[in-house]
Amino acid sequence: MKKIVVLGAFGFLGRIICGRIISGLSEGHDIDLVMTGRSGQSVISHPRVTSLRGDVTRWTGDDFRQALSGATHIINCIGVLEGTAAQDDAACNALWLETMTRALPESLEGLIHVSALGVPDDDTAPANDLPYFSSRVLAERIVTSACSGRIPFRILRPSFIYAASCYGGSESLRFLAGSAGLIALPDGGSTRFAPVCADDVAEITWRCLTDREAPQGVIEIAGPDVMTTRDIVLMWRRWLGLREGKIISVPWHLSLALGYAGRIFPLWNMSPVMVRLMREDYTARHSPGGVCQTVAGVRLRSMQDFLAAHPAGHPERWHARVGYLRPFLALSVAALWFGSGAAGLMSGREGEKELDGLVPGKGMKCAAVKGFSLMDLMFGSLILSGRRSWSWQFLAVSGYTLLLGIAKPSLWKGLYGPLLKNLPILGLLAVLRQTEGRRG
Repeated sequence: MKKIVVLGAFGFLGRIICGRIISGLSEGHDIDLVMTGRSGQSVISHPRVTSLRGDVTRWTGDDFRQALSGATHIINCIGVLEGTAAQDDAACNALWLETMTRALPESLEGLIHVSALGVPDDDTAPANDLPYFSSRVLAERIVTSACSGRIPFRILRPSFIYAASCYGGSESLRFLAGSAGLIALPDGGSTRFAPVCADDVAEITWRCLTDREAPQGVIEIAGPDVMTTRDIVLMWRRWLGLREGKIISVPWHLSLALGYAGRIFPLWNMSPVMVRLMREDYTARHSPGGVCQTVAGVRLRSMQDFLAAHPAGHPERWHARVGYLRPFLALSVAALWFGSGAAGLMSGREGEKELDGLVPGKGMKCAAVKGFSLMDLMFGSLILSGRRSWSWQFLAVSGYTLLLGIAKPSLWKGLYGPLLKNLPILGLLAVLRQTEGRRG
């Protein structure tokens, strides 16, 4: 029996790999699967599947020894484009692997580490100044050092990964594909990829688990075609059934400035790291033409063939279009809060009159107006900072509406519908709250 532990199992690629492993049960394989990942994320319900929730990058040696006990294979799918203030790139992508490799069980027969195409083969590579790449290099070195001569290991380096679902970079490009028609891309979308299907990566991973003849060491996984970012976005647009869009070329320096703006106001999935990564090409270094036709006995399909075999339906079109508009909806709500807060602070006695019958005393009315105005400004600031608090905003607008609607019923019949306007705002806040977790 194989006991397979997948680290980062609830992520975009991890879930697909776990799905392929579970399908192995119907093929006669005796497998127990342990899925690990951050708390709050979805799990696969199956009697042969155990889910361990937690931040693996913060586990101790004892945590790893308990989770990996009896494991025959380990698959690491953990990897982030950019660290946080609490954990930098090295801490997120690499340093915790040292703790894990010291806790490897005697039962282990193989380890698979999912890295990325474009990771430098040595420190002299030009892209090595990015913390993302240096952390990936460090992770590969830790795995290689711990396993060489002891445990069979594979380091998978896939190019741009796509699937019927999407997340991260693939999600951002699909949102662009779902735009109204004008598609802004850094340098007109000149970055070159060899896109690879996530199902193919999962199948290669499965072959590495089950086929002793599968190649070991570093395995490049690049799709059979080289495509630019522009090609990918326009192909997705056709897949979604939308008319051909117009590509707007954004200069690199302006794209980088927008990336820094995205870091400060994280409404879009945009950062300076993502922009700098797009200045590199992601094709196979060691294969003719930068592409691969077959890897580990798996024939790789083209993106065009995959999309033709998986026609887009209403959910995919809805996701792409709403995802593109969602930041603008959030900005409109932020503008509403800022405008409401500023108007309240400048309202003077007129604002206090609106509280007649609700708040006693002039001093209390003045304090209430300023307090509500400051709360509005706080909500607007939270939206721009990325801490949305949609639920609290929904409760605040509901409180406004109920309190004023009961105390002053005439507001429901006001000439400009001062309270009726709150109803669509409540609906918008509910939609923003329900679509906050966009992992598709």
